[in-house]
Amino acid sequence: MSQALVSVVIPCFNSEKWIEETLNSVFNQTYSSMEVITVDDGSNDNTKSIILNYGKPIKYVSQSNKGPSVARNTGIKEASGKYIAFLDSDDLWEVDKLSKQVNFLEKNQDVALVFSNVKVVNEKGDYLYTHFNKVPKDKKELIRAFFLGKIGMNTPTIVARKAAIVDINGFDEDLPVREDHFFLMSIAEKYLIHHFEEPLVKRRINETSMTQSVKAEKLFSINEPFIKKSIAKFPYLKNYSKFVYSNINMSVGNAYWKKGDRRETLKYMVKSLKYEPFVPRKYFILLLVITGIKNRSFQKIKLKLRSK
Repeated sequence: MSQALVSVVIPCFNSEKWIEETLNSVFNQTYSSMEVITVDDGSNDNTKSIILNYGKPIKYVSQSNKGPSVARNTGIKEASGKYIAFLDSDDLWEVDKLSKQVNFLEKNQDVALVFSNVKVVNEKGDYLYTHFNKVPKDKKELIRAFFLGKIGMNTPTIVARKAAIVDINGFDEDLPVREDHFFLMSIAEKYLIHHFEEPLVKRRINETSMTQSVKAEKLFSINEPFIKKSIAKFPYLKNYSKFVYSNINMSVGNAYWKKGDRRETLKYMVKSLKYEPFVPRKYFILLLVITGIKNRSFQKIKLKLRSK
């Protein structure tokens, strides 16, 4: 019996540092029936050369820089597979990732999408900790969890039926951030989703994360479209928007903490607590800032606790 074809969509932007290692993790899969589609989103480094000279069949698509949502949608349009799997150009798959997820989908025709937990690694690929998601069974609770950002690091773990992705029109190209959460919320509204407890992806954390590469205050404006579209689509989420604003303020405060700006850190952390005053963890972090503990020291402690 022939295997179902999986289209692997990999958006790339200035990915020369890791794209070869990422492609290795794809072509080393125990699942063999796949096509690999790389969408070069306006790179100006050696990404194109590395892909074209990789030595394996890869469909290379190039476009001007339009962001990850447009790049993924371009890949979806190019895809021929029954299933589509997404992978970021600096992340890695475990060798049996596709095999386990596709076999599950083949046996469970009522499920449209699967995703998993992840192992978090640093720029060198060294293991840091495992990110575990608590995924509700109830549809409304699941959508709420995505909205609140309680389920994270999703996109490189996803395998979904192409028909379901096309049905919801893929990724929303008007969202500068959190397009992955909106995508999952839209799928969850109409279809069943299954979560693998086993971490099947290595997610790389690097120095160009969103809170570091974007000016702190801009985190509000770039998150606003996601909040408004989510509430328009799911009106009951309006009751939970204050928690999202609380988390944004905490992220801004954390960004200033990393920069060593204690005054701005305190300002935004206090704002976060005004939105969400009954979260002990946030008071603990506020206490660390007040007592002069540096963010780097806190991160080291947190990593040690997570890795145990």
